[in-house]
Amino acid sequence: AAMPSTSGDRFLDHAIIYALIELNAPAETVRGLAATDPAIRRAAVIALDQMRSSSLTREQVAPLLATDNAALQQAVLEVIERHQGWAPEIAPLIATWLADTQPNAERVAAARATLIAFCREKSIQKVIGQALANSATAPSIQTILLDVIARCDLTEIPHDWEQQIDRYLRTGNEQLLRQTIPTAAARNRQGLFDVVLIEIAHNTSIASDVRLAALAARNGSDRSLSDADLQFLTSYLRNEAAPLDRLTAATVLGRASLTPAQLGELIRYVESAGPLELASLLGAYDAEGSEALGLRLVAALDKSPGFDSLSVGRVEQLMAKYPSAVRAMSQPLLGRLNAGLEQQRRHLANSAPLLAGGDAANGKKLFFGSKATCSACHRAGTQGGAIGPDLTKVGQIRAPMDLLESVVYPSSSFVRGYESFQVVTDAGQSYIGILGRETADAVFLRTAQREEVRIPRAAIDELVPSKLSIMPQGFDRLLSPQEMRDLLAYLQSLK
Repeated sequence: AAMPSTSGDRFLDHAIIYALIELNAPAETVRGLAATDPAIRRAAVIALDQMRSSSLTREQVAPLLATDNAALQQAVLEVIERHQGWAPEIAPLIATWLADTQPNAERVAAARATLIAFCREKSIQKVIGQALANSATAPSIQTILLDVIARCDLTEIPHDWEQQIDRYLRTGNEQLLRQTIPTAAARNRQGLFDVVLIEIAHNTSIASDVRLAALAARNGSDRSLSDADLQFLTSYLRNEAAPLDRLTAATVLGRASLTPAQLGELIRYVESAGPLELASLLGAYDAEGSEALGLRLVAALDKSPGFDSLSVGRVEQLMAKYPSAVRAMSQPLLGRLNAGLEQQRRHLANSAPLLAGGDAANGKKLFFGSKATCSACHRAGTQGGAIGPDLTKVGQIRAPMDLLESVVYPSSSFVRGYESFQVVTDAGQSYIGILGRETADAVFLRTAQREEVRIPRAAIDELVPSKLSIMPQGFDRLLSPQEMRDLLAYLQSLK
């Protein structure tokens, strides 16, 4: 009998595949692997893989990957994944794909999916290394190779991959550096690439955004910054700077080991920091305990537009490092943060007039601009980030008062699928973020810094839901009343 055609209706297609499995006629079904219709080839390979009497071989399956049909490719990859030892069979095919000097978008997508799925296989690792070393490899293929290396679930990557990353970092080609530095950051174990990253950061002939990324990618034990580095990084702590650059600079400063003089210089930026930067900047002060600096820090926090984005626990943890006079001076600040739910309700009621009288066009500029920074994490239409919920139709889904609360007090409620988690490792490190994906031996958190942090399961001491959203609190203090009206008007218009 001829293979039945598939319909495009996924429920009917499932029924056809199930019927083929139950019929258990592999000799007839195998003819479907040669069909011109990719949907029929997909149905045949899935059914043959699950038939009781089938003897499906990798030689029959591997050629099916040479297709531009995404559904067929995915089905074939899943079949190969289920069979131990089949991955080497596809290595020659993948090598051919990677050697294509003008690959189309479908082929690039197929190569990425295949390499990520099988990057733990030695044969695939060798193919990746050879393609990285080949000067004729197409730029689009270089990009996916670097992405695969960053995302591959390996604690340590092969030595030849490390050598190629180092070589790419030394090219001086800014486009290639922009692609390579994120991979170097993801694989910079014990500061392996720190020497060349610092060289890039200090090379004033290279674009400043590339230099900033290089400083952020350092991961060695030496976290010191030169005064020139400090000046370079603080130049980004302005509203005119791109939101991601501001956050990256604040994160680098917060992780740095600064001298007392440098900490004193940074105080004035704490005073003006908004909710996007403040929490990161405060990391620089966790190891400092002098009374003079502590008193200046409390005074700066009192003026900071981003102060309300901090939690009581974070401020208490910070103040514990300082003498009693500093802790005493911080009590009014803690009182502000710990005012309670009733005060939040009163504040929301008093802020309700902000829901009227706004200009949605100006609100859109704020949403995508460098002051409110909403688009760094949220998508509206075809633009924006994917860290937080998609807001394309938020005005249709959320009531006006709900929108106001979500902007002013983002930790009051979470959109399903975007709940925050706190992970504490056995080394005492703490991370807060959205659980992005999991593997057998690791979890991945998407943080407020738009980083994907890999945490080995064996290293997790505690994993609990967090009461804090990764969206910072305090935007109503950062924006003027009219700007709040405009932003809320734009959110309400998204339907």
